Amino acid sequence: TLRADGLEEGSLVILTTDHGEELLEHGRKLHRSSLLREQLQVPLILRMPGRIPAGTRVEEPVDLVDLVPTVHGLLGRDVPPGLPGRDLTPALAAPPLAAEAGAPTAKARRTEGAPGAASQDGADGAEAAIAPRTLLAELTVLLDLERPEWSVSLRRRDEHVIVHQAGTPDVRIVRYDLAGNQLEIGEGEEVSPDSEEGRAILAELEAERERVRELRGSLQRRPVGEALTE
Repeated sequence: TLRADGLEEGSLVILTTDHGEELLEHGRKLHRSSLLREQLQVPLILRMPGRIPAGTRVEEPVDLVDLVPTVHGLLGRDVPPGLPGRDLTPALAAPPLAAEAGAPTAKARRTEGAPGAASQDGADGAEAAIAPRTLLAELTVLLDLERPEWSVSLRRRDEHVIVHQAGTPDVRIVRYDLAGNQLEIGEGEEVSPDSEEGRAILAELEAERERVRELRGSLQRRPVGEALTE
């Protein structure tokens, strides 16, 4: 083990996975059938003695795409330009990279005796420079070849919105208030796409999709062999 080999103090350990699993919370099993919490949300736990204070928790949503920039930050290396995601080091209260006063902040919490962690839960506590954001996810389910069902998720700290069949006459919007229903129990609140709130959600969705399109267009394409040897 790391401890037996004397490597514990200088090692970064990350525990995560690529997707969740539904166990009949909403009548389904396994994954790739919805964008609900049990399929979409995964643990992200980081441990690095001396760099991440034990028990640190981040309340803003974080993403697996943040891992590479964060590893660079924790190791004191420059984050390569153009990477998607962001360095979460300031939110983890790593001492050498403390947030500057006046920066956009989110709150972090420390729990005595708990391992260092970055998660989507949190409470009042030390502040760290990580601005709120919306996480975008999408899923296409082939009910049959003639009826693909396309869904998009907009996930914020206190709200989760799922848009089904966006851009079609069958568009349907479901909203979960995570402040009062963190486990997304039930079927959520239906939002009419013709209401003011519904139109705002669809406009935000299109803006997020455009942002992703621009990001994809800006990424430098390299030969596979070159990427693997760097």
